[in-house]
Amino acid sequence: MDGAQERLDAAEALKKKLELILEGEAPYDIFVRWKPLEKQPIGWDPDLNDGVRLNIRPFLSVPDVGKKGAGVLRDKPNIKWEKDRGKDVASAPWYHLWAATASTITIWFLMKRAKRGGIMNKKEVLELIANGENSGVEFKLDDVRPEQLAKEIVALANLKGGRILLGVADDKSIVGITRDNLAEWVADTVFTRYVHPLFLPYYEEVLMDDGMVVAVITIGQEVSRPYVVRANDRETAYVRIGPVSRQATREQLLMLGSSSGFIHAEVMPVHRTNFNSLDRSRLENYLKDLLNDPDVPDTDAGWIVRLKALG
Repeated sequence: MDGAQERLDAAEALKKKLELILEGEAPYDIFVRWKPLEKQPIGWDPDLNDGVRLNIRPFLSVPDVGKKGAGVLRDKPNIKWEKDRGKDVASAPWYHLWAATASTITIWFLMKRAKRGGIMNKKEVLELIANGENSGVEFKLDDVRPEQLAKEIVALANLKGGRILLGVADDKSIVGITRDNLAEWVADTVFTRYVHPLFLPYYEEVLMDDGMVVAVITIGQEVSRPYVVRANDRETAYVRIGPVSRQATREQLLMLGSSSGFIHAEVMPVHRTNFNSLDRSRLENYLKDLLNDPDVPDTDAGWIVRLKALG
C-alpha cells in the first residue's frame, strides 16, 4: 500500500513517545508542586484533582511525528505553559525551595532526584568503586573545577552514558562530598553554563560508612550528540576511551553526529543538482584564500577529485 511504511514509521515513533509518558521519563514527567514527596506521581498516574491541564501536559509536549493521523491529540488546546495557574502558599511542601532559586533547571533537577527516591544503594556503589574507572565510570572529588567535571559528563554522554561518582578519589578511596548545595552547583553551574546541548542527568546521594556521602551522577544514552563543553569562548567535544576522556577528532565528531539520528543539512543530498550547479569562483576563493592552496584544478575531473579529498 502506498505510504504504508511511512505511516508505520510514524506510528512506531509515536508509540515510543507514549511509552516515555507512561514511564514518566523527562521531559514528559509530571511534578505537582502542591503535593508532598510521597504523593508525587512516578510515571503518568493522573489525578483529576490536579486538573486536566496538568495531566495532559506530557501529551502536548510530544512533538509532531510528521504524519497526519499519527498524533496524540486531534487538536491542541490554546494553552500558555509559561506559568502554572494558582498561587503558591508558604505551607506548600516545595514553597521555600521554589522561592529560593530562579533556576527552573534546579527545580526539575531536584524534583527528578526526589521523585524517584534513588536508584543505587551502598552495595552497588561499592561494587562500582571496586571495579575502578572505565569507559562508563569516573571518580571525582567534589572540589573539581566545573569545566573539568563538564568534560567528563560530555565524554560519557557522547559514548553510551555512565556514572560519575563524586566523593571518590582516583585511588578508589572514599572521602565523601564536602561542597554545600552540591546538587544545585552541579545543575546550575556545571550543566547550565558548560554542557551543551543541555540535558538532565539523574542525581542522587548515597550514604556510605562513617557517615560519608557519595554523590552519583547517572548519564543515560543521550541522543543529541555531539555534546560539547562551552568554556573560554570555545566549544570542545570529548569522547571516552577507557578511563580517559579525550578531545574528539574530526572523524569522531562526524561519527557522533551521524549516530545521533538527527538530520544534518551538510550531509544531506541536494536533489536535481550536479557539479555544474556549484559556484566555481567561490570554490577557487576557498582553496586559495582560506586553505592557502595554490594548486587550483583546471578541469571538471580535477575539481571532483579535489572536492572529494576535502571530505
